Amino acid sequence: MHGHMSEFGCRHLGLAAAAGAARGWKPFPLPGATKRWSRDRQVDVLHIKLDIELDPHAAPGETCLSGTVTHTVRPFLDGLKVLHLDCAELDVTACTFGGRKAAFVVEGGKLSITLPRAGKRGCEFTVAITYSGAPRRGLYFIRPDADHPDKRYEVWSQGQDEDSRHWFPCFDYPNEKQTSEMIVTVPKAFRVLSNGAEVVQPKNRRGGKRTFHWRFDHPHTTYLMMLAAGEYEVHETSWKGVSVTYWSPPGRMADVKRTLGRTTRMLTHFSKLTGVSYPYPQYAQVFVQDFIFGGMENTSATTLMDTAIVSRSVEREIWMDALVAHELAHQWFGDLVTCRDWSQGWLNEGFASFMETVWKRAADGRDEEAYYRMGQHAAYLAEDSGSYRRPIVCQEYVEPIEVFDRHLYQKGASVLHMLAEELGEDLFWECVRHYLDRHAYGSVVTDDLRRAIEDISGRNLEWFFDQWVHHGGHPVLRVECKPEKKGVALTVTQTGATDAMTPRHRFDVTVRVETAKGSVERRLEIRSARQTFHIEAAGKLKWIAFDPGAHVLWAGQVQQSPEAWARALVGDTDAATRVRAARALAKQSTSSAVNALAAAIEDDALWFVRVECARALAAIRTRAARDALLAETLQEDARVRRSIATALGAFRHDEIAAEGVLELLGTSELSPGVLHDAAVALGRTRVDEAGEVLVELFDRLSWNELAWRGALTGLGALRDDEYLDHVLACTEPTCPDSVRSAATSALTHLAKNDDDVRERLEELLEDRWLRVQVCAAMALAQRRESKSVGALRRAASRATDGRVMRACRVAADAIATGRGRDEEFRKLRQQLEELQDSVAKLKDA
Repeated sequence: MHGHMSEFGCRHLGLAAAAGAARGWKPFPLPGATKRWSRDRQVDVLHIKLDIELDPHAAPGETCLSGTVTHTVRPFLDGLKVLHLDCAELDVTACTFGGRKAAFVVEGGKLSITLPRAGKRGCEFTVAITYSGAPRRGLYFIRPDADHPDKRYEVWSQGQDEDSRHWFPCFDYPNEKQTSEMIVTVPKAFRVLSNGAEVVQPKNRRGGKRTFHWRFDHPHTTYLMMLAAGEYEVHETSWKGVSVTYWSPPGRMADVKRTLGRTTRMLTHFSKLTGVSYPYPQYAQVFVQDFIFGGMENTSATTLMDTAIVSRSVEREIWMDALVAHELAHQWFGDLVTCRDWSQGWLNEGFASFMETVWKRAADGRDEEAYYRMGQHAAYLAEDSGSYRRPIVCQEYVEPIEVFDRHLYQKGASVLHMLAEELGEDLFWECVRHYLDRHAYGSVVTDDLRRAIEDISGRNLEWFFDQWVHHGGHPVLRVECKPEKKGVALTVTQTGATDAMTPRHRFDVTVRVETAKGSVERRLEIRSARQTFHIEAAGKLKWIAFDPGAHVLWAGQVQQSPEAWARALVGDTDAATRVRAARALAKQSTSSAVNALAAAIEDDALWFVRVECARALAAIRTRAARDALLAETLQEDARVRRSIATALGAFRHDEIAAEGVLELLGTSELSPGVLHDAAVALGRTRVDEAGEVLVELFDRLSWNELAWRGALTGLGALRDDEYLDHVLACTEPTCPDSVRSAATSALTHLAKNDDDVRERLEELLEDRWLRVQVCAAMALAQRRESKSVGALRRAASRATDGRVMRACRVAADAIATGRGRDEEFRKLRQQLEELQDSVAKLKDA
């Protein structure tokens, strides 16, 4: 699953919560969270057969699903008298046991079936359940309405984490696997996609209906059972005998092919690396409306949000391969081999996120891979420093969806990359193959991966998994380099404090010393809090490259002179080192630093180094830095132009910088991303004409309304209440949902202490679109609306999505604990902004 959205270790979380709180971290578990263990099973479920009819034209709240689900099961023990299944908000009308009527009761989200005779250990039997419903979760019915008359009728499922129970009674937990079958009757104009393969041609029925029959003969868990039903165009190709299909909304197939066109190359690459050929008879990808995640890796049939379809206007700046590769990788990591419980979810999501970087290298080379990995590092580090610290494996949560965060995805990916570095790539992939072969079609925990590695390598890596997976945190380093007579003395200090959550880390790292006579590379073994290494190197020291390639997950600083960083920016062959050089120079305000960055933004061969130079110039914020940015507004790569636009937005009340941003908003600019970022930047400059220009952008057509959304974010950054009504109008249901989310977030900064705005945000907590709900909760928290605590808690109690529930609870707690400090917080923020402005002026004096 890809969500822009784990297991969080809770072997140590009880002690760590107090330690984290002492450092400013909030504990991850919400009040009321309990330790979760993998569920017991009464029976081994062998096969699930669904025979259902969908009524996509039913009005919201009316019955739109009816049919029968049949489970073939085998008891683990003798004497099974009552079979319990998960069943949420469904109307069960009959149950049978081997064809005989069986008594049943539905209570508290459970269907309990009294068996006419006790089940015997190892003896198969079937139970059939006839039911109907109007699901609010699990199975989603998309319909046109008065606000959105152009929506298509469509039905799609989303089972993860435990939502399959909302559309068919089942054992809804990842530690059970079975084969499955889907017989679905729909309107004649529809097509149906499900797991596996179609076993017969669709059959026409009376009343303008058609029935589709799919069957999947490989065991998989219930959250991966899927269907999508609607009017689609289907492109068919194949890969080594596997059917590969793209399911497109009508009229979008050219863009869909552009988005998914590298799928077969990914299949080849992932099969070769893992040593396990893609294991299923088909791989389908379907784009659906209003999908609640980025993508979902249903076994053999991935569901994707239709806003991920890449148009020609953004194909060079939006790397949607990350989403495509992530969901495809899950077919091995998550589907073939599945986490036993959600605390072990990094074995699904960490691997899939790691495979994004694997594909990045194959597609674009090692430098691009390193920069992509640095982005993963940054995403995790931001969550760790700004929200909470926890181990990757954690059993304490209220809703399973809470654990699907950056610790799970990005830190999990980073840990797997370091594991590959520790073992060596060839041995790592041999271990992965053994892991997949041993546990194919089964459920796993972290120790299964560790033992598979031990079997092949002979290495005991308990220490590695203990520090990276079962504890929280990462190394925080200070690296110092001093010239010596025959080389350099390099001192590495772990400056981060340790406690029950955060250990002192053990890792190896590469350092390269560049001198006037060449370079020397050493592999360092970091084993203690402070170590000094003496590295022989002839010639005068020019710079050092610490962790070239960005292989280790760490935070901190490498201390060397601005002149050394400037030389590294120009001369180092490693892209990650040049990125770090640009970031280090961002802390300088000298003309030499600006000149080095200005030269690199013009001359560096790699787009992302130029992006980092633009960001560095924005941080310096002198007149010379501004002029260096203005000189590069015609950069060919849209990704660089986007960064320049954003950088110019840092020059508040600067008419010259604003003119540069306005140029990037001109009619000749075709990049939707540039239009978005330039609109946001214009608002941040807070120049007088910004508001009118931004309102005019509402009507500028762009991919996924990026220009409109950027204009709204820009109006929020402008903080001019004159434009409040324009922003409020964009929260109305007639606007696209992505626009409404942007407008809701923009209200964070407008009309503070205005009851009308607060009340509108409270209304949006109950919106039909979950991202609007989350944005409303965040806006209320950032506005510190003390009157909204009750509304947030009510919204949390009613939320059907765990992400909304957590957002509302966190927001309510943040406001409640911050009560009485609102004015202090406002003054502090104002003083900080004024100080930043005055410092920028002093630099130019």
